[in-house]
Amino acid sequence: MKDVLRKKLYIDILFHLKRAYIDYGKSIAKNLRVDLSEVIDALERLEELGLIERVGGHTLKRSKARFKLSNEVRKHHIYYKLSRAGELLLREVAREGPRAYLDVLSEEEKRALVDICRGHRVQHRAFIEMGLTDRNGGLTELGAKVASLLCPTCKLKLDTR
Repeated sequence: MKDVLRKKLYIDILFHLKRAYIDYGKSIAKNLRVDLSEVIDALERLEELGLIERVGGHTLKRSKARFKLSNEVRKHHIYYKLSRAGELLLREVAREGPRAYLDVLSEEEKRALVDICRGHRVQHRAFIEMGLTDRNGGLTELGAKVASLLCPTCKLKLDTR
């Protein structure tokens, strides 16, 4: 789970596949507005981790692929769906919410996140990849929730925004 939570793209792809049930790389990239090569690399990594699996067969019905427009299509791409392990991971992330990220962060990263909450602009590449901060160094909504779990004064600041 640590590998997956450290990359926001991985979580985004898993949630996309939960909604779509079955989809292919180019469609995922289009829906997430991410470069296709990044999505393909992420799909390969998620498949290695056993969180997604390839879908076999020659045709695909819309009842299986919810984002398809026609009732049945021939498959011209490599289609993916969530594996059982992927479904369980998404349930755990949904159940734990921001707390799931606390297990992933090192002590140094936790301190840096609290510093950001206190107004220090710290550029931390890992936080950007995890979706905790934006490219300017400010906290995202998720980052603010995680920071508030670490420091009660961060929660007070966030509530007054």
